[in-house]
Amino acid sequence: MEAAGVATAAFQSVDKPGFFMVRSASDLADEQKNSADVQKWRSYASDAAAAFTIALLRSGPIPVLERKTNIVAIQGQSDYKRDFLELPQKPIGIPDYKLSELGLNEQSRRNISELLGQISKNECCAFIGAELSKPAGYPTWFEFLEILKTETEYWSGITIDDEHLDNYERAEEYRNKLGIENYRNIIQREFDPDNNKQPWLSVHRDLVSMPFASWVTTNYDCILENAIRAIDGDPVYSFTPNHPITKLRNRQIFHIHGIIDHSNLFETQDSIILTRTDFDRAYTPESNLVKLITCLYTELTIFFVGFNVRDPFLMRILKISFSDLGKTQQFVSERGIGLIKNKKHYALLPYHKKISADDLYDRRTYHEENDIDATNFEDEELKLMGVRTIRYTSDMYNHTQLINIIHNYLYLPIRAKENPTSYDLTFRGE
Repeated sequence: MEAAGVATAAFQSVDKPGFFMVRSASDLADEQKNSADVQKWRSYASDAAAAFTIALLRSGPIPVLERKTNIVAIQGQSDYKRDFLELPQKPIGIPDYKLSELGLNEQSRRNISELLGQISKNECCAFIGAELSKPAGYPTWFEFLEILKTETEYWSGITIDDEHLDNYERAEEYRNKLGIENYRNIIQREFDPDNNKQPWLSVHRDLVSMPFASWVTTNYDCILENAIRAIDGDPVYSFTPNHPITKLRNRQIFHIHGIIDHSNLFETQDSIILTRTDFDRAYTPESNLVKLITCLYTELTIFFVGFNVRDPFLMRILKISFSDLGKTQQFVSERGIGLIKNKKHYALLPYHKKISADDLYDRRTYHEENDIDATNFEDEELKLMGVRTIRYTSDMYNHTQLINIIHNYLYLPIRAKENPTSYDLTFRGE
């Protein structure tokens, strides 16, 4: 089963890496599979497979990648050495045949080229949603609501009928029924990095290694912080309502809906924005959060990744930003003073799919057809709010294509454009 998952990921990857499986059998997959006599052979079989794999690699059938040691500067610290895989030294650009494999049309190609330019000039902020934390084992917002509902029914002993409530009101009801201590404990458990979670994935390392001005996220986890530490950086983060708006270009992480930092639970455990009351308080017109979002929208190019258009957070943020931009434009027009900034923003989004109810249970049919009409309608709506889309053909049950685009068509071209011996990973937070 595990090997099938790896093989599927390799097959769906743009670069199509080779896949070779080594297995050692310890049972006959019969009724004796879990007997004591059979189980004692498990460790022996595992050792045999591992020993064969090591011997195979040492025999030299797979060439070893050359590594190059680069110097990376971090402000306030002495220079340190870090190993990087040697990257191809080529002009910034993306092969058309690679783009076509991911379903990127001509407009998406132009948009991704424009986005690359903004990232390279340190004029872009990465705005990261839950779809990038899901592969590391964390629940999405909707999945977490279902976890809260299950826990609430367990603790209260009743079946909850909440179809008449919106998602924010559902969260409010669950918290009220659970009580604050149970509510806190569930959040801390589900976002505990030691609870079957990956500390970070390669896609997070790619995102924090690129020259973004800052990273903004609606996620509660510490994956971005862990990824920065993995490249020997010193992460600085803030959470609502204490965001330093003047530091949007300081390569900081802004957790706009809170964070669960298990090394600092005393300060972060009550930072989570999840319920109706939480959102109403955080998104008042004069709040620190709304000012932060408005400033982001007008001062930097935003790269939305890990969202879909049905994500309530994405649309809420865009509507707030677009509304405030309209007010600013009206003020400037009436007074004849100031400068109107119309920044382009970009969103990496999957195509809509034409699927039936049966398709949801059959992985083989899910990829068959993109819904171009629905996608185009959505793109026009987003364009009115200043957002250009980069559309790709998605996979339903993992995020291989999304991760491939970030690595191959954002991270690698930017790394290749920079001088490898002076690539700047400076973290300017205090």
